[in-house]
Amino acid sequence: MARVTRPETLTLTLQSGETLIVKKRLNAGERSDMLAAMRDPLSGRMDGLRSGPATVLAYLLDWTLKDDLSGEPLVIRGKSRDEVLATLRSLDSEDMKEIVTIVDEHDDRMIAERKEEKKIPTMKPKFEPGSPSSADSDSATTKS
Repeated sequence: MARVTRPETLTLTLQSGETLIVKKRLNAGERSDMLAAMRDPLSGRMDGLRSGPATVLAYLLDWTLKDDLSGEPLVIRGKSRDEVLATLRSLDSEDMKEIVTIVDEHDDRMIAERKEEKKIPTMKPKFEPGSPSSADSDSATTKS
């Protein structure tokens, strides 16, 4: 189990065959920034409308999406967070929904995988049913 999150990437495929290149896992700072981006700046409360874009922005590195009119790639690599957010906001709402869904599912898988990796083996009980020591302790408690 690594204490430092390695900068690994994965490719996620949309129904159209286009792909998203995403971080495999977020490090502590990236997850903290993602959660902060989900909060309403005035109230500090979690805002469901910010959740999807915040998760996508935290994970997304690049993609193969193209402008459907010009056929030109929608370039996001090397762009600022605000520029990528503007590009995300310009997408068709159904396309954005699919991207949010696939990235959310990836995040859920990575969290579950990490929890599984961190599980500590359980200790065996001192006395197992049917063992001589448990029989001795049973007989000692039943005698009166």
